[in-house]
Amino acid sequence: MLRLTIDRARYVILRAEYFTEDDTLAKVLVAEDFEEVGPDTFRAGTLTMEDVQDDRRTVLTYVEREAGASSPDRVFSERTLQRGLR
Repeated sequence: MLRLTIDRARYVILRAEYFTEDDTLAKVLVAEDFEEVGPDTFRAGTLTMEDVQDDRRTVLTYVEREAGASSPDRVFSERTLQRGLR
């Protein structure tokens, strides 16, 4: 199961709680430091995923972001996604 906390004014997810099949809380994602990247378009600057069961945490912080930027098609090819960019 997934439980979401949503900011309806900005249309963004603030918190996502992931549960196991037996309804035990497994992971929590918290989105913070929102910035407006376009007209009425907001993105989180920091995403924190906490594994509640293993007491581990991963933090993703955007240092720089360019809205509307294009990427070459090769970035999303199956081969590149499997091995990474070089």
